[in-house]
Amino acid sequence: MRSTAFIAQLRILGKMLRREEHPNLILIERFLKNKSGLTSYDLSKLLGINVRNVRPYLTILHNRKKIYIADWKTPRLKRGPKIPVWGLNEFEEIDEPYPERIDPKITQQNTRKRNAIKSTTARLATGAALRG
Repeated sequence: MRSTAFIAQLRILGKMLRREEHPNLILIERFLKNKSGLTSYDLSKLLGINVRNVRPYLTILHNRKKIYIADWKTPRLKRGPKIPVWGLNEFEEIDEPYPERIDPKITQQNTRKRNAIKSTTARLATGAALRG
């Protein structure tokens, strides 16, 4: 990738750049200009670096008000926190959506089913169900 080659050239020259001066900031802006609505995972694949290293760049650009959270994406397995989808320029932030509240009756029913399964498997494991 072009970005990796450019960074390698900087390393050869012996320059160590601060994160605020790094060329990845410009590359992230270019990627978002070409295709808006990228997550940090998408940007990490495009830049060729780890997601943990992409997020500080996103924070810097967000603090400079160059990028904003355009939407929130649900994870693949529908568990865990929602993933921010980043957009460029129009600084209209969308707050993180709260999870929907589960009805207490449904929670109670699920707990009873889970406990019934646990007690049955425990009885089967000890052989108590076979004895009587």
